[in-house]
Amino acid sequence: MKIWTVCKMTRSRALNDGVFRALISASLMVVLFMLTPLGGFAQQASPSLAETTTYMTSFLANHGCATAKLTGGGPNGNFTRTITSCAAITHVDKCMVEMKWYNATVISAHGSVDLSLLDPASIKSVPAFLDASGLSTETDAVLVTAYATDTKGGVSLFIDNSENATHLIKALGHAIMLCGGKKGAF
Repeated sequence: MKIWTVCKMTRSRALNDGVFRALISASLMVVLFMLTPLGGFAQQASPSLAETTTYMTSFLANHGCATAKLTGGGPNGNFTRTITSCAAITHVDKCMVEMKWYNATVISAHGSVDLSLLDPASIKSVPAFLDASGLSTETDAVLVTAYATDTKGGVSLFIDNSENATHLIKALGHAIMLCGGKKGAF
């Protein structure tokens, strides 16, 4: 009511100079701004499963290798060895993801995982190369792991560093949730 009264008074005082039109326009813009969610900023839609698995495939192609330099002493003196291990997604069919793990282009293992069986709360990153024999390990590489809710399986993916691992953890968690993965009971 007060806005209409102000508009009515303004119209009678300044009909010819356009003030009335400017006031009405400004009032309408304020009302529209207040009615628009988040002040006019559209909310982004969550990526689809296809978009998420495509992102993960590309991400692993660029960051899915872990390299470590191992140094230690053996019976014949000190040695240094560089190890590179990689993980890649080779095929995706909805929630079934086929992968391969390889070392210097030689495929050492391949398999598939049903994302709907994984527990999204189990995803974590751990050091990629653990050595209990006392060798010195120089690496930034990590292993991203996720386990099935029945703890009878899971997946491990090599990543070049922990910063990149956080991106894969988010994408993998999103894909698991889209596939219906559920948190374990305990």
